[in-house]
Amino acid sequence: MDAPKSSRFDFLPWGLLVLYFALVALSSGRRIRTREAPPVSWVITGADVLLPDGDGFRLASGLMVQGQGGLIGAIGTAAECPEVPADALRIDGTGATLMQGLMDAWCHVTDPSDLDSALGAGVTTLRVMDSPSWLARVLSQRAMNGVVTPRCVYFGPDLRRHVPRMGGDAALEERKVRASIEADIRRQVNQGVDGFTLGHDAPQRLVRLAVQGTRRFGLPLSIRSPGKIPFKDAWPLGDAIGSLEMLLGDWHVPNGADGRLRPLPARVVLEKRAARVAKEQRPVLTGLVEFVRQTQLLGLEAELSVSDLVQNRYAGRSAEELIVSQDELESLAPLTRSRWSQAAHQMRRSLPASLLRYMRAAMPPLATVLQKLVHDDAHIVVGTGAGTPFVPMGTAVFNELKLLVEFGMEPAQSIAAASTRSAAFMGLQEVGCLKSGSRADLLLVEGDPLGDLRALRRMRAVAVGGRWTTAEDLAKRREEQRLVLDQEVEFVTAAVVDSIGGTAEELNERLGRYAKESGVRVRRETVESLRDAYLTSDVPRREHAAVLTRFIARYLSVR
Repeated sequence: MDAPKSSRFDFLPWGLLVLYFALVALSSGRRIRTREAPPVSWVITGADVLLPDGDGFRLASGLMVQGQGGLIGAIGTAAECPEVPADALRIDGTGATLMQGLMDAWCHVTDPSDLDSALGAGVTTLRVMDSPSWLARVLSQRAMNGVVTPRCVYFGPDLRRHVPRMGGDAALEERKVRASIEADIRRQVNQGVDGFTLGHDAPQRLVRLAVQGTRRFGLPLSIRSPGKIPFKDAWPLGDAIGSLEMLLGDWHVPNGADGRLRPLPARVVLEKRAARVAKEQRPVLTGLVEFVRQTQLLGLEAELSVSDLVQNRYAGRSAEELIVSQDELESLAPLTRSRWSQAAHQMRRSLPASLLRYMRAAMPPLATVLQKLVHDDAHIVVGTGAGTPFVPMGTAVFNELKLLVEFGMEPAQSIAAASTRSAAFMGLQEVGCLKSGSRADLLLVEGDPLGDLRALRRMRAVAVGGRWTTAEDLAKRREEQRLVLDQEVEFVTAAVVDSIGGTAEELNERLGRYAKESGVRVRRETVESLRDAYLTSDVPRREHAAVLTRFIARYLSVR
């Protein structure tokens, strides 16, 4: 009777042994699949090299630049540099300039395609404010697939969402808001954010609560032009002056019962403010392109009347009437186009006619501020606000540099504001300049950007952490993305354009009809972005967000 029992248990050690080796094999397989490939050696020859020279740059010819993986190994003549490995990636830079990659210290990523738009403009580092819920996941996926992607400095969701925008100071229940902000800050810290975001129209008491809550963790708080707060109260807040416009103070706030806007500050006042900022070495974000684009838009009644940017129907509008080029509009994600359309409607409905006159009048004072800051060697950093309406990702940095030069800055100074000074502001080590041992975030452009800034638009190749891609590869990638974006027009039309002012039940019905008639041809990130927008709107629509959460669970959770 005992023999069968004994033989049954004799198999147990063998079974455990087989299970052990199976687990080892599976574990080894995972390690092989997830292990990074050995760093690739690369070398660039024939290009002029933009080298740091004091606070500026100088062009050097006859040099080669070598690297392995994500670091620059050597810069010098062929005789000075080590022998190039036989299997190194060789890049011919003849007729081009090699320089550090550009940076944008204030932007909003609203769609994964924004990452490639930035890279296509030579922007290798993005400081992403109010980061979308899907960003970390997308960055991880792209890294695993070896897709060259800009480095993202991750700032958490806007703390402004804890107070309805339409409420103002009177709506603040301070104890409740403080508890809500502190809980959100702790949650963001646990998620590993690099800093915190506070929106431009935050009430003053909310600003104080946010500053108190974030300082305890030693992480930066970025505030973009805190709206109606006077300059004397606003300038020491956050980790930087929110934009050059902020030095004008609260000039755009109605003054008294008649609703007239306050006059612009006198030149002597502006120069004193700029001198104070420079003396304290407070970083100043630029923010010009967003201001100028909005000023242009206010002057174009025909553009403001456009109601269907999703379909991109311009009814014969000339290129001069468009805020951005036709090609740029077609490259935008449908959800981004719809947001632009809504912003145009809002500007047409709610902004006073006098604001256009004031914004145009603000251009000379802004030039005064910039010239004084440059003269006093202030820490000016390019932050474009890309991702906000009418400021497309990618070209925004070039347009910002162009405006800085038009306002009186030298090309070399503007490039420094988008590279070396940006890196210092963001606390990034060994980034932002070309030297041995620096991180290989590099840009190869046709021509000399110090002599003609337009050379930056002629990108030949770009590298992030030593991973190279060419302009042709990026163009092909964007064309593939465009096919995906075109498929999403039906979804965005159903979920956004037709649902303005509608109920959650109506939204649910429209999405059901879309899924039945068109099939679900939409990325999860688009639905998540729309859900985030409903949760952070002036009047949060939690029921609408719940509809989209259910849509994701039903159709997209397995993707």
